[in-house]
Amino acid sequence: MFFEETFCPGLSDFDESGRLSWRSVFEAFENAGGHHSDAARDSIIGEHKGAVWIIYDWRVKFISRPRVSEPLLVTTWTGGKTPSSSVFRDFTLKTKTGETAALGEARLCLSDLSSGRLSRITQELMTAYSPEQTRVFEGAPEKLRPLDLYDTEKPFILRRADLDFNGHVHNAAYVDIIPEALPEKVDFSEARISYLRPVKYGDAVTVKTAKTPSGYALCACANGVISTLFEIK
Repeated sequence: MFFEETFCPGLSDFDESGRLSWRSVFEAFENAGGHHSDAARDSIIGEHKGAVWIIYDWRVKFISRPRVSEPLLVTTWTGGKTPSSSVFRDFTLKTKTGETAALGEARLCLSDLSSGRLSRITQELMTAYSPEQTRVFEGAPEKLRPLDLYDTEKPFILRRADLDFNGHVHNAAYVDIIPEALPEKVDFSEARISYLRPVKYGDAVTVKTAKTPSGYALCACANGVISTLFEIK
């Protein structure tokens, strides 16, 4: 099932250049995914049957950057073989004229709330979402791996406002790390974020960066342990 909803960006959704911000796109995609879960009677908040969806990998690409505060259409759907340990959720963001502004793909797993361990994603659960096999990106992306050497390293201070209802740093909050960590202002069109371990408020976070042929690689560490990997192009 292709789930659609209208996203009406406000002034706070645009960056200093007047373009739709990266964080706003991530949040619009995540909110649409949550509303799709609500429609499938699989809400992530409230009666969620002891398990919660966890995004462990994000890939978002801007095709164009909307500059006008006009309604945008977000479409999302889920797919993947089940039973399995993970599935995908894809997204498109389009203007009122049908122009594609952004594409997104999230890889999700199901985490047991009591044990913190991964739960098997059943065919019964996925049936509620009426899964599709259409993909916005061709092929599976390469697994992100930490570099042997980075160019810079700096601390990043977490805020309580960065936490989600699980007590972890919210996925969209990681997008704010990118411009703060880079040594220069970079205009990028594609971002990958791979979440290896959850980060909680009070963790000592440092972010390392390195220039690559296609853009930048970043690595966030919590208490000295790698938690998140980034790739921007």
